Amino acid sequence: MTLAQISGFRHTVPHPALRCRLARRQHTGDNPAIAELRTGCWRYLVRVKSIKADNFKSLVKFEVDLPKFCCLTGLNGSGKSTVLQFIDFAAQQVRGNIENWLRLRGWKAKDVLSKLTSSKVVTFGLTFQQSNDHDLIWTATFDPHSLTCVNETIRSTAAQAEYPILLQVAKGNYRLIGRPDDQPIEFQYQGSILSALLDDKLPEQLRDMKGFLGSTESLDMLTPERLRDRVREAKGSLGLGGRNLSAFLADAGVDKTEALSQKLRTAYPQLTDITVKSLRSGWKQLQIAEQFGGKSLLTEAQHINDGTLRLLAIFAELASKHGFLVFDEIENGINPELIEMVVKNLSTAPQQVLLTTHSPMILNYLDDQQAKESVIFLYRTKDGFTQAKPLFEIPSLSEKLKVMGPGEAFADTDLRRLSEEITGIKPGDG
Repeated sequence: MTLAQISGFRHTVPHPALRCRLARRQHTGDNPAIAELRTGCWRYLVRVKSIKADNFKSLVKFEVDLPKFCCLTGLNGSGKSTVLQFIDFAAQQVRGNIENWLRLRGWKAKDVLSKLTSSKVVTFGLTFQQSNDHDLIWTATFDPHSLTCVNETIRSTAAQAEYPILLQVAKGNYRLIGRPDDQPIEFQYQGSILSALLDDKLPEQLRDMKGFLGSTESLDMLTPERLRDRVREAKGSLGLGGRNLSAFLADAGVDKTEALSQKLRTAYPQLTDITVKSLRSGWKQLQIAEQFGGKSLLTEAQHINDGTLRLLAIFAELASKHGFLVFDEIENGINPELIEMVVKNLSTAPQQVLLTTHSPMILNYLDDQQAKESVIFLYRTKDGFTQAKPLFEIPSLSEKLKVMGPGEAFADTDLRRLSEEITGIKPGDG
């Protein structure tokens, strides 16, 4: 028997979003309401319930609960983009190839470490809510020098679980549920050991966790320039900054592209079709067709306006099989008249959605209860650490919400003073 057979190690790791099993046993315990929240690829996993991070950039002793739809707000420099980067960092752990992830972002390994502490590792934890009302808790320590999680534990909170610890990595050994002994790690990988273990060697709960988190699509660097790129293939992802949009739509097929066209017509009635043209050597070029006074116009991606491209990327993701979608400053480049449509679609999406915003307009389209549950305020302590608090649990905002809508209450608030209200810091205090 080879080492690969013993350990479940594989040399190539396909994108987790492509690993959805074609057949499912009937899960008699499924709650239909919860089932609607899933994308259909993961039997047990519903969402990331909470995150903890220590020593990832400004995230020091950071923790926050994440509702299914979550909106982060706060001052510039409060750490909103850093939280999105951390989510993508955690997702990359189960995909492996951390080196390439760093290269695409233009980072060095040491850049993930906080400059506010002397620690040389990142420790983090994610809690996953399952459809059976039990949680999976994953804790890990990432070493930038080796680009691996040198310690990992994944455990279930199910009281009746025969083996509450599903996976453990420590001191160069690992143990999977159902195996009596520790096994030495005699193979190379980057990120989590999950990136190097064959799915069929994992219990289904771990497969689902790996698939769900690995299918995270982070659009924190979405730019019109990248959305206009011609590319050959998407590999199941919009790619960094949305650069794979044309190939992503080509892979979606005619039916989904037509559904996307219908969705965009509510914003742009003149739009008649979205097409992807195949060029020489396999390059894909995005085009849209429009009708003006009986005259048809075909526009290539290079000349499509920024807002249309952003809407196209957002709605393409909402039609995808990705389980967790992450957007930075969702309102950028989109007409105010269209924000309501965007917020409605994001807040009712089957996927888990995390976004950042500076705009009170986003909050205008949330009802009071939804705003209480979904809007998180980020701020920096006097030590520079990013911390989080539900916006409408802050006393002054809670009072305003009694007489104002969420957007009005937010617009009527000085965010700097709000940070002071939480931390007790006054301007000039050290």
